[in-house]
Amino acid sequence: MVALLAFAAPLAPEEARAQGGERSGKEVVDAGCIACHGTGAHGAPRIGDEKAWSKRASQGLSSLTAHALTGIRQMPSHGGSPDLTDLEIKRAIT
Repeated sequence: MVALLAFAAPLAPEEARAQGGERSGKEVVDAGCIACHGTGAHGAPRIGDEKAWSKRASQGLSSLTAHALTGIRQMPSHGGSPDLTDLEIKRAIT
């Protein structure tokens, strides 16, 4: 039984998402964005680094969202996750 639960546990969030609709912003960030924005990989500004984000943030949420949707510099559109909806991306930015 434990082995079955261990196998099924990683599938549960996907199942819940499919039944409950789109992912929250936090789910999107935790599943994808954090890979680069958590470590600064490929020159990505790190989440929480106010200095790195200040110029970008001054352009507003609309600009940040547009860049996430279409891609910018080394970041591909939708953060390289084409399965994300525009709404999910917007939630992650917010």
